[in-house]
Amino acid sequence: MADEAAQKPRVKAENNPWYLLATLYGQPTLEDDALRARNRTAWNRYMARALTKEARTALLARKGHPADELTRFSDKELHAIERAFAERHRQAACTGDTAIPNPLASNVIDFSGVDFDHPVFAGGFIFPDLRADFRGATFSKQAVFRGATFSGGPASGARPSDPWSRSLMRK
Repeated sequence: MADEAAQKPRVKAENNPWYLLATLYGQPTLEDDALRARNRTAWNRYMARALTKEARTALLARKGHPADELTRFSDKELHAIERAFAERHRQAACTGDTAIPNPLASNVIDFSGVDFDHPVFAGGFIFPDLRADFRGATFSKQAVFRGATFSGGPASGARPSDPWSRSLMRK
């Protein structure tokens, strides 16, 4: 597995469809609370389609995420998100796939081999029962995951015996 991550070509964040989805309305700065919240809400509502009813109920019981952020997009709203993704793809001059990532089809949120050269604000993001793969990713600036929920198994490449992995596997 480590060899696989080492052999994977490096990718600029702007060429990764998951990063474009995480920054759907633009790359926020530390001071831009409104943009960070807008991106987080879009990400969480998009990921809500991969949540089981039980997982949604558990997240609500923990009071870590507002109910409106755990509500799936309607078909009409989803079309608007797809249009926003196409626009973000264009603005970022992305050379990657133009299709918005589908968490139900891919079963992995793939940030492996991504070079993040901007601050990453994933605080409060939901990573549902999918594999979140950050193997070989590099963060050149600040990376904020405070309050993020990883509700799947261990992060790719992590061992359940590691204290760091256990904190990602909270249910």
